[in-house]
Amino acid sequence: MDIDFYRNEFKTKCESKDLQAADFPKKFTERLPQYKGRWQSSLKEQIKDLPNFEQIEREVQRHIKKLKF
Repeated sequence: MDIDFYRNEFKTKCESKDLQAADFPKKFTERLPQYKGRWQSSLKEQIKDLPNFEQIEREVQRHIKKLKF
């Protein structure tokens, strides 16, 4: 995956919606309870062997920290 391509696409999308890309980590963290609540109910029928939410959350948080918004 070309992270620079997606980072630029993300920044362009934020600009077009008048959002600050730097706010993403905070907004993501604020929405985690919603995502967790819907994890099993929304995804278990779509994804065989759905991974544990906490595992995925840790991985995503680790990747977000590596990105420079």
